[in-house]
Parts: sequence; C-alpha cells; structure tokens
Amino acid sequence: CSFTVTVVEDPTLSATGDATICIGGSTLLTATPAGGFTCSPVNWEESVNGVSGWAPISGGTGNTLTVSPSVTTYYRAVYTCTGNGCDPSPLYSGNVLVAVVNPPSISVSGGGSICAGSSAIITASTSGGTGTCGITWESSTNGIDWVVIAGETGAIYTTPALSTGTYYYRATYGCSGSGCAPATAGVTVLVNANPSPDFGMADLSVCANEQGVTYTLSSTYNNYTWAVTGGTIASGGGSVDASVTVNWGAAGNGTVSVTVSDGNTCNGTTTANVTINSRPTVTYCQSPDYCLTSEGGVSFNIQGGLPPYTVSWTPAGGTPSSPATNVPAGIFNINGLQGLVDYTFTITDANGCSPEQ
Repeated sequence: CSFTVTVVEDPTLSATGDATICIGGSTLLTATPAGGFTCSPVNWEESVNGVSGWAPISGGTGNTLTVSPSVTTYYRAVYTCTGNGCDPSPLYSGNVLVAVVNPPSISVSGGGSICAGSSAIITASTSGGTGTCGITWESSTNGIDWVVIAGETGAIYTTPALSTGTYYYRATYGCSGSGCAPATAGVTVLVNANPSPDFGMADLSVCANEQGVTYTLSSTYNNYTWAVTGGTIASGGGSVDASVTVNWGAAGNGTVSVTVSDGNTCNGTTTANVTINSRPTVTYCQSPDYCLTSEGGVSFNIQGGLPPYTVSWTPAGGTPSSPATNVPAGIFNINGLQGLVDYTFTITDANGCSPEQ
C-alpha cells in the first residue's frame, strides 16, 4: 500500500495596529497567522504594562479586533495548533501598543477692553489630541453667527484696528486622531470710544502780549497733558487741571493743545489754533495845552492793528462820550475838551485790540 504525508510549515503569528488615540477613540488590530494545522481561531489578550497581567478579551476572537481602551494598553494575539508534530503550546504575537491621550483642549486669552483704533492680541494655548492638529480662528459681531478668519491658523491672532463696539473671537483646536473631538474657546473684546476733549467757546483771537487768557475743557478727565506755543502757561496746565491760563506773546499764530486720558485709559487730543493779533499804535498831541486852558483839543495818529478803529473818551468823574466808530488809520482829532480835567481815551481796532500802555 501507499500513503501521502503532507508536511506544513510550523505555525507563525504576527500582529499589527500600533496607534495613538484620544479617550473615547478606537483602532483596529490585525493578526496574521500562518502554517500549522488543526489550529484554533486567533484570540486576543490585553495588559496595561505589556509584561504581566495579560488577560483574555471578552469576545476577542478573530484575525481583527476593534479596541477602544480608556488608558494606554498593550495587546497580543494568541494562536494554538494541535496537529501532529505541532507544538501545542500557545503561540503569541509581538505586542501591539495603543496609546491613549487626552482629547484636544484649548484656552484663549487676550480679550477685555481696548480703545477705538487699537488691535487686540489674542493667544490660544493647546494641549492633548493626536494626529494632525490645527487651529481655526473665527469672529462674530453677536456671539452667535461665526465667520472663519481666512489664513489665520497660528496660536496668536492680532485683530485689525477696531472701532467702538463689542466683538467676539474664538479658536477651535482639532486633531485627526480617533476620538479627538475638537475643542473651542473664545473671548470678548470691548472697544471703548476715545475721549473727545473740547474747549467749547474758547478765545481763538487774542491781542499781542495779552495776559491771563484761560482755556477750559467742557468735560473732566483722569489725566491731562498740556502744551502751548506762541505764549507761556501762567497757571493751571498740570496733569490734574481741566484748564490752563496763558500769557500770549508777540503777534503771530499760537496753539493750546491737550491730550486727555479717561477711566478706560483711552486718549484723545484737541488743539485750539489761536490768532495773536498785532495791536494798534497811537501818538498824540494837544493844542492848545488843555491842562492849562479852559478848553482844548487832542489829535491822535492811529496806525497798525486792524482798522477801522473805535475811539471813546471819558473825563474824570464824568460821563463817557459816545464812541466814534469806523475811524480810519491816520489823524483823528477831538476838540472841545475841558481844561483842568483828566481824560481817559480808549482806542480799539476791529479785532478788539488796544494800544499797549
């Protein structure tokens, strides 16, 4: 008689599926058995350290197994063949490591209050997750409807210069790893209006060398920084002063500027442009000398400033004259003055400036 003897390869077993997942994620393990005969199905075991404490997995039979551990876990496949000549001892694959990491987490800082025209710098801090991870920034004007900010994927986002109002920003941190649900956090940016200081009815036309002209703001603020050109600060003008008193200099142009800071540390500046007008000049003679006679006259030669002029005179203890108006530059005569009487003469030009005494 004759018979056939079939010789097969000794059994071998390998397993693959190393992975990193987030808590709640899952991954597929694959065992590849070969050789041997009269073999049992592949079974799977698990261990938290990959050395000891191996335990069979309930329902863990077959060449593939989907696992979802809550902590980092090692796996191995078990394969047993009892055919003639086969070592009946279990055959183990190498270890397969499934690392479990925390899910994506994000926090965002940089909100709060800023001043109109400024930018907010918002910073995202991330942790957890696995796979390919990235940040997406979004903005909203109401905190409900969001728009992706194109091209912004970094950990720091600088807003454009913002006008007064409330703005909302959020960052989403997502990862491609299994179980890695995206995390989102956001901030609110309140943009405060800058103060608008105002001098109100400021005197923007003064006379050369006019002294003690005061400029007062219509509102009060936390802090002031004053500056004057064309004159000097006589009083006020300090960091806590809402007004400044100026002694003006020679004819020309001058300014009074102030930068204020409010309770939100927002700043505002205003400048008053002041015209410093030249004063008229006057010379006079009297004929006859009314200090020695009962009546007389006086002649004024008025020049400079801005014609026409207004001239009035008042005797000591007496009633002021009716003013002479629209007086042109040049000689102006006054007759019929009383002798032995002191007169006060007042000359003003179209800017309200009088000759210096």
